[in-house]
Amino acid sequence: MIDVLAAYHPLIIEGMGSYDHREPEPIAMQIASQLRKRWQTRPPGKPIILVTQGDPIEDRGISAITRLVAAEFRVPRAMSFLDSEIADYHKPKADHHGVILEVPYSALTSLL
Repeated sequence: MIDVLAAYHPLIIEGMGSYDHREPEPIAMQIASQLRKRWQTRPPGKPIILVTQGDPIEDRGISAITRLVAAEFRVPRAMSFLDSEIADYHKPKADHHGVILEVPYSALTSLL
């Protein structure tokens, strides 16, 4: 699973959960605009994958924003989720839309 992730340029977008009451569309478009500017001068050397943190889908907050950014760039998503020993509800409640790779938190920490 980590070998699969190594084939991609990871795009990690962090933010607040559903308690972020801002409209997600303008935020996602601002992020996309800034990424396009950056990638004009320093394009990624590999295909992009958007890495999310396993939040449940909500109308607002980071899960809504990352869905929109992934759709804007037409990129797949990877999801990091808490191991069941830490939070057994995390993976089942996470937004799995467009996710092609699921990586447990313990696997990521072992790389760091």
